[in-house]
Amino acid sequence: MNPSLQDKTKPTSSRFSLKRVRDHLFREQTSGRYYLLAKRNGKIFRQSLKTTDFQVAKGRIERVLDGIPLLRPGTGTMTFEELTTEFCEIEIPSMKGKPSTKAFWGYCVQGILKSSSGILRTCSGDGTRPKKIKDITTDDCKRWYAQRSQKVGLSHLNHEVAVLKLIFKRAVKQMYLAANPASELSFTKPAKGKPDIPTPAQFRRLIEQMRKDKNHDAADLCELLAYTGMRLREATALTWGDIDIRNGLFRVRVTKNNQERTPPLFPAVTRFLDYLKQQRGGAVRPDETIIRIQGCRDTMANTCEKLGLPVFTHHHLRHFFCSNAIEHSIDFKVIAEWVGHSDGGLLVAQTYGHVRSSHSNEMAKRMAFDVTS
Repeated sequence: MNPSLQDKTKPTSSRFSLKRVRDHLFREQTSGRYYLLAKRNGKIFRQSLKTTDFQVAKGRIERVLDGIPLLRPGTGTMTFEELTTEFCEIEIPSMKGKPSTKAFWGYCVQGILKSSSGILRTCSGDGTRPKKIKDITTDDCKRWYAQRSQKVGLSHLNHEVAVLKLIFKRAVKQMYLAANPASELSFTKPAKGKPDIPTPAQFRRLIEQMRKDKNHDAADLCELLAYTGMRLREATALTWGDIDIRNGLFRVRVTKNNQERTPPLFPAVTRFLDYLKQQRGGAVRPDETIIRIQGCRDTMANTCEKLGLPVFTHHHLRHFFCSNAIEHSIDFKVIAEWVGHSDGGLLVAQTYGHVRSSHSNEMAKRMAFDVTS
């Protein structure tokens, strides 16, 4: 028994006093209720056993004691930055997922560190003194959340919250902390609106302007994305050897779910590939990638701004492909197979089931029946 708990009577206020009954078990003098008192990790824990019956109190005390965590000795000086370094070096490499996913977790850690000065990473005040993890509270995590939510979008904020919880989860697992101070942070579901889909006229203007500005590689990538519905990583990994002219197919090897697929060579794709071959002198190697760049986000944004268009991204061109397919009455299940969904078309219907207003207006004109017709 710790000497600090040996007193026969332990006054805590003028109206509240505890009398020691046995190790860790105390009885409040006025109410007769039993309490547990124990010292763990340099702190005194006091908890009501919610009974005035001695036998019931004896039965409950061991369960309550088992629930009070013991911390690993020598971890009281660990800082938040040291904890995140340990998380990056040990936890992230052992996680399941693609290298790009693990790199993204590391990117989230850097975002947390950069945004937590004076809250989690350093102490408030001068903002330079490293903060010990034992001093980080739930309120600190909530203050970080409130500030970070003003700087990043909801989707990215949710990722950083998930990573922050994992960082502190490691601290609890390794007995650096008794509880996770980020456990009360919640995920916010972003409002899902209809994406802006380029109209055929807008897409044509975008490509023409890119080629006029000599951004041919960017224009090539945009055309391939729009004509195939591929994701960016799928399109940039496509080689000339993946094109099967004889069977009218192309092979998508690098996919999100690691399952290859072979969509048909759509007429627009065939014409585009013929154009590229002519531009490159007619000689291409099977192992040569069709697209020579890894992305063109900035070029797309700058061109859209120049033309006064909404700022479109790579993924908007996937929307463009799916919406065009829907407007041409192609079945959701078939579209799902083309773009790499394995749910039979459910996600396509939910995500791409909207139509452009111009197409909707044209369809409305067909609804011309009434009692006089």
